Formats: sequence, C-alpha cells, structure tokens
Amino acid sequence: MKEGKREIETNALSQCIQNRLGSSGIFFFSLGLHGFLILIATGITLFLVEKEKDITLTFKREAREEQYDPEIARWIFKTPRILANRIIEKPILIFEEEVEISRDITRGTSFDSLANKNINARSIIDAYGMGGKAAGVYGQRWGKGGVILCEGGSPGSCACCIGGCTGSLAHPEDEGRSAIFFLDSGENPFIDTSWDHLSTFAIDVDTASYTMARSYIEKGELPPKKSIRIEEFINYMNYEYTSPWSDVIAIHLEAAPSKFGREDAHKLMRVAVKGLEANMADRRNAVLTYVIDISGSMSSANRLPLVKKSLKLLLEQLTDGDKVGIIVYSDDAKVVTEPLPIAEREKLIKTIDSLETEGSTNVEAGLMLGYEMADRHFRKHAINRIILCSDGIANTGETSAEKILQKVKTYKEKGIYISTIGFGIDHNDDLMEKLADKADGVYAYIDTPDEATRLFVNNTMGIMGVLAKDMKVQVDFNPDVVDSYRLLGYENRKIADKDFRNDKVDAGEIGPGHSVTALYELKLHDDVAEGIVATVFVRYKDPEYQDEVKEIKQSFPLASIRETFEDASADFRLAAATAELAEVLKDSFFARESDLEPVVELTEYLAHEMYDREEVKELAGLVKKARNIRQKTMQKRVALERSEDNVSRIPRDKSAVIVGLPR
Repeated sequence: MKEGKREIETNALSQCIQNRLGSSGIFFFSLGLHGFLILIATGITLFLVEKEKDITLTFKREAREEQYDPEIARWIFKTPRILANRIIEKPILIFEEEVEISRDITRGTSFDSLANKNINARSIIDAYGMGGKAAGVYGQRWGKGGVILCEGGSPGSCACCIGGCTGSLAHPEDEGRSAIFFLDSGENPFIDTSWDHLSTFAIDVDTASYTMARSYIEKGELPPKKSIRIEEFINYMNYEYTSPWSDVIAIHLEAAPSKFGREDAHKLMRVAVKGLEANMADRRNAVLTYVIDISGSMSSANRLPLVKKSLKLLLEQLTDGDKVGIIVYSDDAKVVTEPLPIAEREKLIKTIDSLETEGSTNVEAGLMLGYEMADRHFRKHAINRIILCSDGIANTGETSAEKILQKVKTYKEKGIYISTIGFGIDHNDDLMEKLADKADGVYAYIDTPDEATRLFVNNTMGIMGVLAKDMKVQVDFNPDVVDSYRLLGYENRKIADKDFRNDKVDAGEIGPGHSVTALYELKLHDDVAEGIVATVFVRYKDPEYQDEVKEIKQSFPLASIRETFEDASADFRLAAATAELAEVLKDSFFARESDLEPVVELTEYLAHEMYDREEVKELAGLVKKARNIRQKTMQKRVALERSEDNVSRIPRDKSAVIVGLPR
C-alpha cells in the first residue's frame, strides 16, 4: 500500500517537474528570441545612423619627448602633444609598443575591439584626432576599459555616444559661472611644413577679449583662461602701418628672433593687413538699428547705464542723412521708435534715457525684430547696421547662436551688418562672439566710459563701415626654408586650405582704417642661407564694386629677417609683448615656463619709446598688475601644496602652524 502511494507521488512529482521545465523552456526560448530580434533592430539602427559618421585615424608610434599623465577625461583634442620634438595636430595614437595601422573606426568604438589587429587597449597612452564636421574626437581612458573614441564638442558628449560612458566628465576648470559663457578654442600647435605648408584663416578685428581681461585684472583677479583669445589682444593695439597706395588693402610683413620663444631657434613673423583710411565726411549715409537689452540682468551700473552713455556718444558722431531706430527686448521685443533722421537727435536721446530694466532676456526676439526693422528701412548704397548691446545672457526664446544665425542668414546676404557690444563682466562672450563672427560683424566689449569713447568716437568708421568683405589670409611657407610654424591665436577663425579661393565660404570683414595683425612662430632649417620664407595671399570682396573679388600677395625673403629682436620696429615688439601677455594669462602650453617679468620690462621700455601712445602706457600698467596678481596666486598655491605635504608632520597641539611656507 505504502509502496503504491510512494510510486504515485513519485510519478506526480516527475510530471510536475516536466511541466515546469516545459514552461521554463518556452519562457527562455521566447526571451531569447525577443532579445535576438532587439539586437538585430539595434544593429540596423546603429548601422543606418553611424554608417556615414566613420572616423578615419592614423595609428602611429612616435617617440615622446616627455612623460605625461594619461588622466581620465583629458581634453585630448584641445591639448597639443609633444611628439618627436614638435607639436603636431595630425590624428595620432601613441602606443607603448611599435604599432602602425590605418583603418576606419565608427564613432563610439572602444579600442578593446581592435584586439584582432594586435592592438592591446591597455597599452594606449593617448589619442586624439578630427571627426566629421570639425567635431573633436576624444581618446579617453575610462576605468579598466581602455580608451574610447567619442565625437562631439566636448568630452562630456562621450556619455551620449556609447553606453559605457556614464557620469560627469567635466573639466576641472569648468567650475563656476564662467564655464557657461566662455568657449575654449584650444591653441594652435606647431605644424611641420612637410605635412602642411599652407596656413589659412579669416581675418578678425574683434577686441573684446582684451577689454574683458583688463576688467578682471583691474578688479584684482586673473581672467578666465577660456576668455583669452590671443588675436584679440594683438588687434586691440593701434599700429602705425602705412595706408595702401593703389588698393584698398596693403600687406605688411616683418620678422625677427622670437624674444619669448627659443631665441636661438625660433623666429617671430608678423603678417599684417592695413585698410585704406577714410574720412567721416566721405562715408556713406547710415541707417542704424539700436537693439538694446533691457532685461533684469542689465540693471547694474556697468550695463544699461553704460549702454545709454555709449549709444549717445555714437549719436553725437552721426551727421545729416543718417537715421537711427530703437528696439528693446526683455521677455519679448518691441519697437520703441522707427528710424528717425539725426536731426531729431534730442528725441532719440530722451528715448534712450527713458529705458528701464525688466524681465528676462530674449535675445532672439530682439535680434529678429531688429533685423526686420533694418530690412524695412534698408537703403542701397548706405551703411545698414544693427548695434546689439547686451550681456548676452539669453534665457528666454532661442538661446543657441547657431539657430539664431540660421534665421538671420537672408538679412546678412542682403547686406545688413551687425556690431555686437558686450556689457558686464560675466556676459555671454561665446554667444556675442559667434553672432558677430558669423553674421558679418564686429564684436567689442565696453567696460568703462573711456572704452566707449575709444570705440564709438575714435573708431566710428571702423565700427560702422565695411571696406572689404569675406577677407581671408593664406600663408604659403617654403618647406625648403621653414621646418615648422605656429599661428598665435585665430583658433576659431581657421579655414580649410582648399577653401581659400572658394568665395562662397564666409570669412571676416574689415572697416576703413582698420588693421589686422597675426603672428607666427617659426623654426627654420639650420643649413639654409637664402630663399623665400613665405608668400602671403590676401583675398576679399570689394563692396564698392558689387563684391568684386580681389587677391593680392607679397613674399618675404630670408634676408629680411632682423638680426635681433631689438632691431625690429616698435609696433612689432608691441605685438610680441601683447601676444606673450595673452599666452601667459591663457596658461598656454607654449608659455608653461614663462612669467610676466620680461613682458613688464619690455612694455615699460615701449611706453617710454612710444610716449604718445596711451594704449601702450595702459598695457605696461596692466602687465604689472597681472604679474603681481599671478605671483600672489602662485604663492598661495605653493603654500597650499606645502601645507598638504607637511600636515602629517605637524604636531597635534600645533596644528595651526604651517611648516615651510615662504615669507
């Protein structure tokens, strides 16, 4: 009886187990099938999305001059690397072992997947390169997973392109409010002429970076490193270049040993362009549209009150035949007055004085209404220009410069120019600069009434008129004479070499009497005694002749290089000093061992030599202040480091005593 019952129970249990196994099998089979289908769908999607976004890199082993720490989330693309005794920007991966391979890598590919090519991901020390649409490709060490390639404007975009990247990849210097408003464009490396003997860029007459830095230094602070644009420091200064004789543009070249580079090995070459001078009496009539930010963030004394003073100064420079209209914006935009003739100057002044701050900042609405007004009152053969005055802190409506620029493209093509004038120490520099650079404009920053006078009284023609459009510079270095070169600044003004004579590519504008200066640091071949160092080409459109395209050139022979830096012109030495100040403030890789003491000495000498130049005297004082601030900052840093090193040796009852600090 018991045996029969046990047999029945055993059979029942067996049947139950079989049923459960059958159910589980079906379940797991179903789960596996669904997973397989999802993988196929994901693969197809990724294939379609990524197929056209392959990144081509050249992997190559190079000897390293010095060791550096491959920390997590390093800004690979924006930090130059020393390889084979020169700085390069070719796409390079550095390996611990000898490896050479070239292939296409899809965005988001981990280097672990390249093991079948005998590449050990753990052996990769560093990586960087260029992706499509000028986006950076960052090689990053990520925990134990080796290095991952990501495409985008910043290392933080890595989290968007591969599932393995999570968390914040913010750069340490991105802390604070300035991280929102300044865009770091990196710095140009030395380029070997055997790789690329052409250097091409759009001219830039902006000066905002210098005046912003001055504001910080006057307050006793060093400016944010990201705010430093070397070319804007250089071009803030007035240089006494000779005006052209037979054309609207003249080229001025000069070279000498580099005082702040390796003087025994490096030369400094100046490439300058000077525009034809013009008198106010000879200029065209102007139709100006003031677009004024009256949002709540403009309430401080150095914002809307300074805007009012500045624009009234500009009104005083206008003459019969000119007109001025006024748009204001906060939450939205509104027309205050349609363009009035300058004969009604008093009415315009009263209107400006009556403005008060309110609401948020809708830059898009203000600009669009301003362009619509400028379009309605557009006058052929006149100066049609928008004067945008703002802190640029857009927080309502469209806030992306790129999307705003798409909307104003037709107005730009019609011939409506823009001047973006920044106010306030923490204004949105990135937005204001992009609007000016891409919309045929000029970008300046006003921090004091004196700067307003310099811009709107002393430089009225330069800020209003356009002498040449879409101006590009191409320097063709002779590989037989020049080993390598480095352009100081203009990182965000680069143009592809092949596009120099593509007249559809947007470039920069220059006003009457304006000059543009660029500096190159050169390393020459040791065994060359004669020859052409470089030939400079300048190409532009002449608005006086229906945008007729013109091109001029000038060569610079080796024999014309000065024997010593001191033999160079005062303007040359002034440009060199200003550039070195910018490089030190930027904490440039190329100024990593520099301090400002030599710049102090040089600018003091130049202030005496160029005694009638107020901006040179100001520069000398500014460099001194920057040196003092920098020294105090470095002393504090050293004190902190020493206190951390010695904290374990400080007796418990004397923990307030800091050991080994400088007096």
